[in-house]
Amino acid sequence: MPTDGRGRDRRTGDDDAERLRALLVPSGPLPTGRYRLVPALSRTRWDTTEAADELNTYQQQADVVLEM
Repeated sequence: MPTDGRGRDRRTGDDDAERLRALLVPSGPLPTGRYRLVPALSRTRWDTTEAADELNTYQQQADVVLEM
């Protein structure tokens, strides 16, 4: 798969062109307790030589707490 040198697929812009990331989901029940997921996203809005900031990079994070 052709990439742009930063791991992005040149054809689709997919940031995981080399398929190095995964979301793991257990196949069986989890023990009772409290679980916390913290998904985060950091995506460049456009190519630039400037440092990442609020204008040229979209960044967001959320906490998801699960009680079982």
